[in-house]
Amino acid sequence: MTIKPAFIYKGRPYSFSKINKHFKANSEKLMPILGQTAVNFFKDRFRAQAWTDKRAERWKSRKNREKGNRRAILTKSGRLKNSIRLARASRSEALIRIPVKYAIAHNEGFKGNVKVRQHQRVIRGRVTVQSISTRRKSTRRVAMGSTTVKAHTRKMNMPQRQFVGNSHTLNRKLDRIVIYNIDKSFK
Repeated sequence: MTIKPAFIYKGRPYSFSKINKHFKANSEKLMPILGQTAVNFFKDRFRAQAWTDKRAERWKSRKNREKGNRRAILTKSGRLKNSIRLARASRSEALIRIPVKYAIAHNEGFKGNVKVRQHQRVIRGRVTVQSISTRRKSTRRVAMGSTTVKAHTRKMNMPQRQFVGNSHTLNRKLDRIVIYNIDKSFK
């Protein structure tokens, strides 16, 4: 028994059952691809140091830029960027998790009071050192001791530096992937 094609387009026969079978097979793989594309887009925001919706909006720079420090904004150890992960991908949804506590404050901005716990602060000073062989003098920063800082509250005003959210650019990327997979079903 041969399956008759449902229709012929440009001299090529098409069967809806065959197209449906290919589409289901492609859609099983689609959600993990879409989820990983979104994760990569969110991680790219750290490289660009800007949020991209319809156009790029640069992140506000740091207040106190240390001399000689050319470190990227929101990047010290890379923990925040590396925590963006595809947690789960099913047939109908992809879940992206960022388990770092301070991610929301950076992504949405924060203005308010923060409790600072009691802690030890290292007191540093400068010491002049003379080399025995060359007799050159140089100064070095050394720890002179420590002091206890009592628990207190402080006002904090952190600007929004969005790296996760709804983006027109990301939606266009995801649309292209979906359309490509639908087109693949017809081949």
